Amino acid sequence: MFAVPIVEWPLAPVTIPTHWNGDGSIDRYGGKFEGLLLVPLSAALAWGSITTRVLLEQGKSDPAVSRARSGLGYATLVIFVSVFSELVLGINGVVSNINYLLLPALLLMCGALGNLLLCAFQKSRASALPG
Repeated sequence: MFAVPIVEWPLAPVTIPTHWNGDGSIDRYGGKFEGLLLVPLSAALAWGSITTRVLLEQGKSDPAVSRARSGLGYATLVIFVSVFSELVLGINGVVSNINYLLLPALLLMCGALGNLLLCAFQKSRASALPG
């Protein structure tokens, strides 16, 4: 996602779509920095913080919980990639509905979050049992 702004910066218009409403229509525009660099920076920060936590807890937490947390990090990254893809498509004149990319990514995120909660619940339940 960091290579795309290098290529798109000279070609991008001054205002870039940065927000879509529930219908998938653009309802807010921003500048080049906000449109081309904010999403990759936010994605790197979100994924990096989740991955750092997984690495810091390596060996301390249950492997299933660590894998589930790592999966949540990747699902978060997929959301950012889908939003950024829609943004780049819009810059290049391709009109589409962001919901076609974002809704499946959100479903993936919900599945990853549910998996993490289930793994954490099973770990806490197993540690609470006498034995």
